[in-house]
Amino acid sequence: MSRALSRNLTRASLKIPSFVGGRSSKTFFVDPPTKPQFDPDDDYDFDFESDEEESSPISYDSVEDVHRRAYKTFCKQLGVMPCSKVLRQFGKTSVNLADLNLSNKELKAALMTFINIFRDDDGDYSDEDSENDGEIYEINLSGNKLTTKEMEYVIDLLTVNKRVSNLVLSGCHLAGESLEKLADFLRKSNTIQKLDLSNNDLTDKDAEALCKIIQDNESIFELILAHNNLGEGGVAIGNALEKNDTLRSLDLSWNHIRVIGAVGLAKGVQNPITAPMTSIFLSRLLRAKHSGLQELDLAGIVVDKEFESVLEKIREKRLFTVRYDTSLPVNKGAAVEVDPKNMEGYPISQEAMDSVMSYLDTNKDGSVDLLEFIDGERKLKRKLIQEREEQKLRQSAEEELRGGHEYSQAYRRPANPKLPPIRK
Repeated sequence: MSRALSRNLTRASLKIPSFVGGRSSKTFFVDPPTKPQFDPDDDYDFDFESDEEESSPISYDSVEDVHRRAYKTFCKQLGVMPCSKVLRQFGKTSVNLADLNLSNKELKAALMTFINIFRDDDGDYSDEDSENDGEIYEINLSGNKLTTKEMEYVIDLLTVNKRVSNLVLSGCHLAGESLEKLADFLRKSNTIQKLDLSNNDLTDKDAEALCKIIQDNESIFELILAHNNLGEGGVAIGNALEKNDTLRSLDLSWNHIRVIGAVGLAKGVQNPITAPMTSIFLSRLLRAKHSGLQELDLAGIVVDKEFESVLEKIREKRLFTVRYDTSLPVNKGAAVEVDPKNMEGYPISQEAMDSVMSYLDTNKDGSVDLLEFIDGERKLKRKLIQEREEQKLRQSAEEELRGGHEYSQAYRRPANPKLPPIRK
């Protein structure tokens, strides 16, 4: 028997094969192995699960891994490399892609991934969800150039995720059509509360788009327009501010606003100078030893009681003229304790009543309903909080004046400096 035949025979069965045609013949049959018969008395383990399934449990990918895989798929389709910082943003409530200088395709891959995430989820989240419920509350795209197409992706993301309240677009080259698209969206959207458009080279030509945001949007509390090239556009911005009741903070620092633009803004904010702020302003002016200001017109503005004392200190050093209305406290007679919940029986002039009605009647229909009364109470509380903050600033300014030192708190000139003895 040949070696190959013997090897095949051993693999087939351990039983001796039956030859056909004698020993010299190479033809033979191998009996198939017989299955053991079932004996009910034998012990059997009827476990239908295999050992392989027990040793290797099923593993499921996390939601973040699914999103990262989708982002990599978009990158592959667009022919760009996935960014490691973008991969780390999935699963967070604050998306920070600042200063990555992403190309158009890289930015498209990231934004399209986030859009598809919330488009598939349909934003179905309840208030009982955990803190990280998959929604995004802040988006920072600073330092990435946003053309008209990228701005459309940003708007789509803000549309499918309505919980974004902080949008930072600083240094994104938004001047022109990109800003127009953003303004058209924000005119109808009421979800953004803080908008940063600083360092975008915005000029007076972009003032019209900014006016749309300021005039028509009803949710933005803080608007940052610092480090731009706005000038006489301040007049248009001031006109828009007259029709805005929600904006609380407007940053226009480091722009090119001169006389015309500044006057327009001042008309729009409707005299924001309160009595405590007047003494704070003079305190800063007193410390500015190289200031050449000689005349200040505050006509129609009531100043506080510290204003005149600071004014005398300034006049001791140089010629300085100020026009203002009157100084607090104003003598109004003896104070009477009045229960605010029961005003019946206390006289009030018609002029005072008209002033109260003008303050509460926001829709100008001649009557004050419950909602208008509640809104007026909220405005009054905010005004009281603002006055307390101004009081703190005034107190800090007074402390600086009483100190009378030219140096910071970290270093002060010693009163009697001790000089080393002179060696003869």
